[in-house]
Amino acid sequence: MDLSNPVEHGDVEITGVTVNEDSTTKNFEGTVGKYGKIFVTHTLYALEGDKSRGFDRKILLSRLCK
Repeated sequence: MDLSNPVEHGDVEITGVTVNEDSTTKNFEGTVGKYGKIFVTHTLYALEGDKSRGFDRKILLSRLCK
C-alpha cells in the first residue's frame, strides 16, 4: 500500500477509546472526499505481554452507503 500519494483527503474525529488488558481500540468517524462519511476502527495489541510496546494487527475501514 502506497500511502505517499493519497486518493482522497478528509478529517476524522475520535468517537471512542476502549482500553482492555492486552489491547486499546480507537474509533473514528468523519468525511473523506468521494467516499463520504466513513468509520474507522484501529486496534493496537500488546507485544508478548510487554505493555510498553505493541503492534497493529489490522485497520478496518467502512463507509456509510447512501
